[in-house]
Amino acid sequence: MAKIDNGYLGGFSGRLGPAIGYMWRGKWCLRSRPTKVTNPQSEAQQQHRMLFKQEVVLASKFNHVLRHTLEVVSRELHMTPCNLFIQSNQAVFGSDNGELTVDWSRLLLSAGPVAPVEFGTPSIDEDNVLRINFTKNPFRMRADGFDSVSVYLYCPDIETGYLSAPVYRRDGKIGIALPEHLLGHEAHVWGMVQDQQGRWSNTIYIGQYVLEPSDSMDNIPNTESNFSSEPWEKNPTIAEHPVQPNEKQESDTSTMLDHARPRERVYNEEGIGT
Repeated sequence: MAKIDNGYLGGFSGRLGPAIGYMWRGKWCLRSRPTKVTNPQSEAQQQHRMLFKQEVVLASKFNHVLRHTLEVVSRELHMTPCNLFIQSNQAVFGSDNGELTVDWSRLLLSAGPVAPVEFGTPSIDEDNVLRINFTKNPFRMRADGFDSVSVYLYCPDIETGYLSAPVYRRDGKIGIALPEHLLGHEAHVWGMVQDQQGRWSNTIYIGQYVLEPSDSMDNIPNTESNFSSEPWEKNPTIAEHPVQPNEKQESDTSTMLDHARPRERVYNEEGIGT
């Protein structure tokens, strides 16, 4: 809507019919409205748009994990988790004859100041349970045994991912009951850690593996009491409603993911945290 100053003959700003009014160097000016928007369909523009569409499709495949790791920070930036994922991973995206390429080992699903863990080599037993040991605090950073450790799998050939239920850092091991539709496919595996204030660690790339049973189970202890076959949202040991982090705790705004949704610690009848 145009704004008129100084009466009928005064200047105005904005669009009024076929004219656009504006002020330039203290004077009211008038120019005609362009009849069309110039948007040349160059080859470079077409390639860029095509790659961006592929990035959006890829982000949608990761949406179920991004809703945990990027939801809070993306809301603070007035973005969606998928948009923040695309923006943060431009350095790992590429193009090969018009097809999107991804450096999976550098893909960013989470980032922050939380101490990471160091994962061992995954193994899958005859019950199709993927088991991974991890070193609780390999870099001797400040860490809490009640930090949550989770693992994410993604199979590019079937464009399917799976987010594990979290375990505590102090457990030192995690197990994932693999859905049948993932078996036999090649998967990229990442790990991440979240503290009780809702902050995350940097994404930890575990490796690329074929999801099929393995005989090398001698060094993998039984983890049946430390995993859930249900995905994150249905894990009964984790409180569903968030709690607010300590208001006195300083936030590190230098990382993309300094805060995420915190969770309550659950206590048993004897008052011991679980």
